[in-house]
Amino acid sequence: MIMTGSQAQVDELVRGSKGILNVARPGTLVMVISTVSPEYVYDLSGAADERGIKLVDAPVCRAEMGAVAGTLLAFLSGEKSACDAAAAFMRPFCSDIKHVGSRPGAAQVAKTINNLILWACVVASDEGLRLAETWQLDLASLRQALITSSADNWSLRHWDHIAEMRWSIKDMEIATRTSADAGLELPLTAKVAELVRTIPLLSHAGKS
Repeated sequence: MIMTGSQAQVDELVRGSKGILNVARPGTLVMVISTVSPEYVYDLSGAADERGIKLVDAPVCRAEMGAVAGTLLAFLSGEKSACDAAAAFMRPFCSDIKHVGSRPGAAQVAKTINNLILWACVVASDEGLRLAETWQLDLASLRQALITSSADNWSLRHWDHIAEMRWSIKDMEIATRTSADAGLELPLTAKVAELVRTIPLLSHAGKS
């Protein structure tokens, strides 16, 4: 299982001079849990196939709190039997596991969509709460009301922990690059990628 913070770290572990592709036996199962670009996983899977190594695209969602509670959501893509084997290893810390396709990188696309919607909700929640603050609303009371209504979203429910999530810029860079590679013009995606760099709550953003 590979779960590092960057694509460069994944690449060093897998394709470095002492990396998995150079030392692992044929038949070895490799799960890329890190959030990386779909195109990278697609390319990496091809390199793994040449060496008889089974690579499963296996990113997870629901943040650190999900990991602590053992309730992560895993997206899996790759050959079905390899994904089934990966799922068996991941069940102790994932309450939900979804096989989203056979094409390597498909799970990273699913994770990218999850992240895009998450950060769009963070931006909207931040703007809404700042508007409320100018009118001197009780923000805690308002937030509790909003999560019972049509404004409900994961970021509002876990607002006290949003600042702990350190990957907004990386996530949105992957989202904008993936949409561009697909030939899609997604104006909201582009705007969210800009705005996550400016939200004071995301103190990490300007430092990423």
